[in-house]
Amino acid sequence: MDRTDSVPLAGGDVNLVVRIGDTVRRPTGEHTPAIHALLDHLEDQGVPYTPRVLGFDEHGREILRYIEGTPALYPLEDWARTDEALQALAHMLRTIHDATLDFIPPPNAKWQALFRAEGAEGPVICHTDLFPPNVIFQNGLPAALIDWDYAAPATRLTDIATTANFWLPLMHPDNATAAGWPLDDQKIETRQRRANLLYTAYGLTDEERAGAIEACIAKKKTGLETHRRMATEGHPAFTRMWTSGSGAAIQKDIEWLEENRPALESAFNS
Repeated sequence: MDRTDSVPLAGGDVNLVVRIGDTVRRPTGEHTPAIHALLDHLEDQGVPYTPRVLGFDEHGREILRYIEGTPALYPLEDWARTDEALQALAHMLRTIHDATLDFIPPPNAKWQALFRAEGAEGPVICHTDLFPPNVIFQNGLPAALIDWDYAAPATRLTDIATTANFWLPLMHPDNATAAGWPLDDQKIETRQRRANLLYTAYGLTDEERAGAIEACIAKKKTGLETHRRMATEGHPAFTRMWTSGSGAAIQKDIEWLEENRPALESAFNS
């Protein structure tokens, strides 16, 4: 690829993102200064899992260092569904969260926080949108998180809940199958085993474990409301997703989670 070629990147649902040479160009907003300060802080802390900020181009887009690897696109491949991948993602999140404990946001920092549940403000900065295409794999394991636009101060369970919803997965069977999860991976006992792997690899406390399913449901409800509100306000990407059935799919997940909540809580906290 010529270093001046502009190549659209697959995976994102909201923003038009292109690669030029070894850089990525993305739209900016009032949240950008806070996100850049966060990414700079993580780089200073030696965290290797995030994009590096390089500045802005002549079109006002942010310039980030391109991260080599493969995003976990739907339907998920076998290598994205392994226990080792889930544990590596948990370790990555723990490293990132711990590195943000002493982060001082810039004055008047703006956070979009579209996918942070109400009342979930907390002491760490969470990615909040661990949608599989935002996870870059190298050699069969997660190596980086991209698309930090919705990062925000939150509780640790915010990212753990998102990970559980997408990566255990905690989905209605129709949605799980469409996402590439075989039926064996949708059994309660399989999800229980993977939940324990996630919780242990991250290092959740007993109190956090007890609140995990509630956080998963709250995260789904926040996602539903965000999709509905943004589509109603005419945001092109969210309108497209809503028209394509995102709201109905999320609602099915919520109903499945609430229906199976007693069994899930019993299994995951045993």
